[in-house]
Amino acid sequence: MSPRIVTPRIVTPRIVTDELGLPAGAKVLVVSRSPGPMAAALSGAGFVPTVLPPESPLPVAPASFAAAIITDALEHTEWDRWLLQQVRRALVDDAPLVLEARNLWSLASPLDALGLATRIGGLFARKAWTTLAPPRKDAPLPNRKFRGRRYRGRALLAMLERLGFEVTSCAGGGTGRAWSIRARAKDRGVLGGSVPLAGSTAAEFEREQADFVRERDEWLRQNPAHAPARVATLDPAAYAAKTALVLSPHPDDEVVGCGGTILRLVRAGCRVVCVQATDGSDGWALRALPEAQRREVRLDEARAVAQAAGIREVDFWRADNRDFRASEGMIARLADFMKRFEPALVFTPFLADAHKDHRTLNAVLAGAILSSGDALANARILGYEVWSLAPAALVCDVTEVREAQEDLLRRYEMGMRVDDFIDLCERRNHANALRLLGRPGYAEVFHAVEPVDYPSLVALTYQRSPTASV
Repeated sequence: MSPRIVTPRIVTPRIVTDELGLPAGAKVLVVSRSPGPMAAALSGAGFVPTVLPPESPLPVAPASFAAAIITDALEHTEWDRWLLQQVRRALVDDAPLVLEARNLWSLASPLDALGLATRIGGLFARKAWTTLAPPRKDAPLPNRKFRGRRYRGRALLAMLERLGFEVTSCAGGGTGRAWSIRARAKDRGVLGGSVPLAGSTAAEFEREQADFVRERDEWLRQNPAHAPARVATLDPAAYAAKTALVLSPHPDDEVVGCGGTILRLVRAGCRVVCVQATDGSDGWALRALPEAQRREVRLDEARAVAQAAGIREVDFWRADNRDFRASEGMIARLADFMKRFEPALVFTPFLADAHKDHRTLNAVLAGAILSSGDALANARILGYEVWSLAPAALVCDVTEVREAQEDLLRRYEMGMRVDDFIDLCERRNHANALRLLGRPGYAEVFHAVEPVDYPSLVALTYQRSPTASV
């Protein structure tokens, strides 16, 4: 149902406190750069305000507030979705949200008119420039300093609904200065999931991910001998007292691709070890940090995630994320690691994954297999899904660890600021469960290859020597 559009009015702290409809003593989260009048009005009405600046992360516990007010904040926050996501997590179900944000098309003042003209001119200039001199597909993103934003109403409402808010009214629009939105926290996930999935189907997810579906199907067309004949269930209990090796091109790939399976393996008594290949320093959220910090922050996150997940050991290669290439040294290092642990399972990004760093790590794995002797004699190579959909050979039900996997993803804040991996994982894994388990839930999918076949399959997929850089 579309939100009710109401006549704009001047929103004052008194009006907000009157409309919350909460009992005295209710805890209210206020996120604002200038919270004084609102906090005073809330206190005067008998509520208990907690005031926080629009910074990330918010130091609040889940489901700890009866309402939230965001004003003079969202447009000044570069990672606005991440801020709203944290606010949603801090609210109890059905809690009201009051949100004000600047209107993209505001003409409420001469400065607004000048700003709008500048933005429109900039859009035309960028369009003309990219048409005449389009950037390379692998060109780095421009390092522009964030200077604030304004919002299209439709885009702002869509973001709120995607995060689990039900918008009840929206005032503003036209050339008014600000959007004034009222919403309620309404989780519509499956079996406790935090991502709204009402009416979601496997077919709907595949329509959303049409490019990944085409790439998966094209890979199967080119490699019919490796099309799974059937889908088997991965039983973590079968790997008790054995070892699983997880290869992660960047800190967070291991949780996005197989985080639920990692958690289930650890709980079943499997020893899980991990290789973090790069330092993750090319992340967009890191671009303004000093170089030394840029090369450490995501590795620190990976250490915290490994400890929380129960991963026994992590080998940090510290390869420069901005220039990750396969090398003989990396191949030898991975071969030694595999000889040391003799894993029964090796998790790696699926071969058709679009990210070049994911393909590079697969090339390193192929070379390491060729030089590791019989270290993988009893292993299987399992391709996991990140920027791809894998042909399903194995499925692992991860419904019971959905919340724990979400917690791991939140710990990877630098990635979550830019991409909503919680949304990606829950939608994908829900679709997998519907399609392969035949019931609502969450499941991770893997393509399986025998180690002896993997180097040649890498060479065929990437059309080059399995030990070459990609």
